[in-house]
Amino acid sequence: MSHNHSYKAEIKKLPASGEVEIKSSISAAEFDAAVREALEEIRKGIELPGFRKGAAPEKIVREKVGETALLREAAEHAISHAYGHILQAEKIDAVGYPKVSITKIAVGNPLEFTIVTAVVPEIKDFDYAKIAAKENAKKAEPVEVTDDELAKAKEKMPDVKKEDLIKEKEFRALEKKRIALVDALTGGLDIVLPDMLVESELARMTEQMKHDIERMGLKFEEYLKHL
Repeated sequence: MSHNHSYKAEIKKLPASGEVEIKSSISAAEFDAAVREALEEIRKGIELPGFRKGAAPEKIVREKVGETALLREAAEHAISHAYGHILQAEKIDAVGYPKVSITKIAVGNPLEFTIVTAVVPEIKDFDYAKIAAKENAKKAEPVEVTDDELAKAKEKMPDVKKEDLIKEKEFRALEKKRIALVDALTGGLDIVLPDMLVESELARMTEQMKHDIERMGLKFEEYLKHL
């Protein structure tokens, strides 16, 4: 596919979610070219009875693959190509994986589509180091486990040891400190974090927490029961 195309795009900011919506289209001529390219790529790798690999006639390959699958394959490549050009032309600082919706697709017609993507939040006058240093300077309270706490824990988990409870308390204290730091860092910011980024970060933090807990010899499921 040629790399000298320009694409008209309608850009709409979605401030509530920290995303932008892109509505655009690919000309009928360019989409038809994308379909031919997709068909040729499929033909090269397909094996059909009576033909050598890559030697089957396009008509037979097209019938075998199906029109819908062929158009979808062509659309995927065409939109991916157009998306990069649109981001560059419109100076959109996108992050994460975009949500793509094809709104019109047919042979001999323009390919129309909508893309919703998260964008990097704009942050101004933010002294990260100063805020982080202030939070990290706060002294942590000593971690202790009383005999009464140990006895109550043993009622639910007979094999639990005092060292296990100390580790759990230390981990909770560390998580509390992390949350306090995040709150301090984001408290003075007038920004909206994209939903896509929030979901991705929550998943990452959950996996990290699970890893940290299991590394201390504790069971993640048991830890959650005591939250």
